[in-house]
Amino acid sequence: MAGKPVKAQEGWEAPGYLTKLGQDLNRCFAVQHENVVHGISCPCCDKASHYWFATRAAEDARITFANLFVNAQYQEFRNWIETSSKPFVVIADESASNNSVVIGGRAPLKTIYVPSNGVVEWESHSAEILNSIVAQVGEVEGALFLVSAGPMAAPIIMQLWDIAPNNVYLDVGSSIDEFTHQRKTRPYHSQDTKHAAMRCELPDCADLQRQVTVVVGVYGRPTYLKEQIEAIEQQTLRPAEIIVFKDHKDDFDFRFFEGFHDRATLITISRNTGVWGRFAAALHAKTKYVCVFDDDTVPGSKWLQNCLETIKTHRGLLGTNGLLFHPKYSYKHLEQYGWANPDKKVRRVDIVGHSWFFERQWLSAFWRDSDDFHQWRIVGEDIHFAHMLQKYLKLKTYVPPHPPYDIEMFGSLPESAKEKGRDAVAISMSEEGFSPMGKYLEQAKKNGFRLVMRTQLHALFFKIYRKWRSKKA
Repeated sequence: MAGKPVKAQEGWEAPGYLTKLGQDLNRCFAVQHENVVHGISCPCCDKASHYWFATRAAEDARITFANLFVNAQYQEFRNWIETSSKPFVVIADESASNNSVVIGGRAPLKTIYVPSNGVVEWESHSAEILNSIVAQVGEVEGALFLVSAGPMAAPIIMQLWDIAPNNVYLDVGSSIDEFTHQRKTRPYHSQDTKHAAMRCELPDCADLQRQVTVVVGVYGRPTYLKEQIEAIEQQTLRPAEIIVFKDHKDDFDFRFFEGFHDRATLITISRNTGVWGRFAAALHAKTKYVCVFDDDTVPGSKWLQNCLETIKTHRGLLGTNGLLFHPKYSYKHLEQYGWANPDKKVRRVDIVGHSWFFERQWLSAFWRDSDDFHQWRIVGEDIHFAHMLQKYLKLKTYVPPHPPYDIEMFGSLPESAKEKGRDAVAISMSEEGFSPMGKYLEQAKKNGFRLVMRTQLHALFFKIYRKWRSKKA
């Protein structure tokens, strides 16, 4: 559904692009009806999938657990179908076709088998598969349909429900495997496993849908905007809104943006405000959190989810790339954390850049002591934000985890960051930008900005610790 590669234990695989089955699943998920209930992943079993589904569910959609019939609920579900007197139909994977299905001493009205490699078969034969199922079902009314057809279950159910809405259709997944395959295929099938005792929680999806607004600035590198917006739209934690801040320049083509009008707001101004204006655009956000991106930052698909999880335990300014400065030398950093130096821990730093994740209400602190920001224009916003939050709200600055084994959690995809960071337009690549960064830092320190490494002794201890850590690794 997100165009990501998937491999199931049953053997079927989905490639790394949006297949026809993926498109059909997205259409099924968009259906809103009082008799349609969508099951989604819970955060305790699959956090990334939960965020993805919860932030894409229709506003009035009826939502329940995807694992409603498994884990601790399995025995109760099994007892229910074994004692039910309702006539039933089974639709199952063809790998079980050599077995005779009996549930509670009763045989189904019909047993229909579907291809094991449904993702591949669906690509060119979806109509044939659906027509075959419809023909085999025939005229059945008032029955219970137990559908165990992997990712094909939803479009099969929607097709049958459209033809015969008086039946009950359940996507039961592996919960009937003991009847169809006549063996235990999952840990929860055995009552003595931890899975059989798992009870999950499902938060309100609407809360996640209203969490984050993304702000993207556009000035010197508009060619990256389409790639950025597509990466932001593919976030597991989909933002409530995207604000594109178009800063002054008119010499680029914005026609592609028409495809995002229902999800994005375009703000255009008539003069260049440098790196500061996008934080004024962020004031238009209606959500609790805001994430402001540099125009060359393309995040991994779990970045906003990563930030939201981190800010719950480390309430402060978060960012993609963080620096710890040397207490003596202007703009010389002792350590860098983020995409360029992956680390599975949350790291406290002096400043962050490339993107900033924060509570919207903190913008009132950002704009304090900013009377002379116009004279800096192209630098200083990163230092200023960390300083103001430290000074007025007593908040620290952090880089969320960037585990080397999962780049989808990164605030910037490494290969993209390396390529775009070498761009001639990049401020960090120009003397015009780098020199004022050091001057702004010195000014902030004179005005009370406290570095994490406050003395040269702190810096020395840190160097010794870093050497010890690298030898241990």
